[in-house]
Amino acid sequence: MYHLAASAFDALAADYDQRFEHGNRLGRLLRARSLLSLDESLPAGLILDIGCGAGREAAWLAGRGRQVVGIDISPAMIEAAKTRAQRMKVGERLRFFMLPAGRVADIAALTGHSRFDGAYSTFGALNCEPDLAGFVGGIADLLPAGAPLHLMVMNRWYAWECLWFLTHQQPAIARRRWAGWVDAEVAAGQNCSVRYYSFQELRSLLSPHFEVEQVRAFTALLPPPYLAEIGERHPQVLRVLAVLDRLLADRRPLSLLGDHLEITCRRRSNGRTAIDYA
Repeated sequence: MYHLAASAFDALAADYDQRFEHGNRLGRLLRARSLLSLDESLPAGLILDIGCGAGREAAWLAGRGRQVVGIDISPAMIEAAKTRAQRMKVGERLRFFMLPAGRVADIAALTGHSRFDGAYSTFGALNCEPDLAGFVGGIADLLPAGAPLHLMVMNRWYAWECLWFLTHQQPAIARRRWAGWVDAEVAAGQNCSVRYYSFQELRSLLSPHFEVEQVRAFTALLPPPYLAEIGERHPQVLRVLAVLDRLLADRRPLSLLGDHLEITCRRRSNGRTAIDYA
């Protein structure tokens, strides 16, 4: 699975920015929202980026004063991230390593850092990780009590997508997120295995080590980026929906029905009793 994921994202690396930002109004909107959310969630200091991709978030956070270590499974993405760091003149505050999320604990041996002030993973990188429990245990060992972990994981229950494909008479696509591990096309002719998670599953995995502070939909009222042409045809509607989406993102039940689940949590103290976040 690691080999297939690396190959798929290698194929995507060259035109990643063009596909998901420069040529995509919705992609630009979502990226800007994600960056602001990270800035609010993460402290100053040393930050770990899990699934850094082409380094967009890492370089932006470095430009705002953080030291960032990024890991990714794709060699081409790592090279793209290094190139971006040099172009943005923040290379002295960034380091990148090829490492899957399930082996995140190995970053201590690679960098000499056994503690980070915070960590994050965005835009579904963890949905490609076959050992999510290993990731949670590994990242817990790298974060001191009270340190934030900010996750954006592709959600099993995305009402917008389900309704869209049902109304377009494509029921198999409408229910694809419910099927466990599925093949997803990342780049032309390049697939990798992906699994979508419910909030209940993620909470269960996180609860031995982390206390969930907030869960938000990212996003529930907006179409997914692969249907960006809808936003191009109706930019004013897109802007209105974006405002409403931000205002309602943490309201139940909408918060559990987005394309991604945006979860903010903190490392528990040793021996702290887990609470039920309902």
